[in-house]
Amino acid sequence: MSPSQRPVIISTLKQMKDPGERISMLAAYDFTMATLLEQDVVDVLLVGYSLGTVVQGHSTTIPVTLGEMTYHGTMVARVAKEKETGTHIFFRGG
Repeated sequence: MSPSQRPVIISTLKQMKDPGERISMLAAYDFTMATLLEQDVVDVLLVGYSLGTVVQGHSTTIPVTLGEMTYHGTMVARVAKEKETGTHIFFRGG
């Protein structure tokens, strides 16, 4: 079943997983990419701390702040009306 046929939320993902249906996910770090991927390309839009290397040009993901993750996650969520969005936040213990 394509994403356009139903909203994709957590319970939808479980229903897809149980019979072994494939679930597609791609990273979207901003409004423009989320808009392109919202058009039935994937089931889930992810925002990960990899935005540090992919978008910000850092050599590592360590400089990415919680505020930056929130900022990018908000942009993607603003577009994603029918898809689950997830912001992956990694906390280093210290």
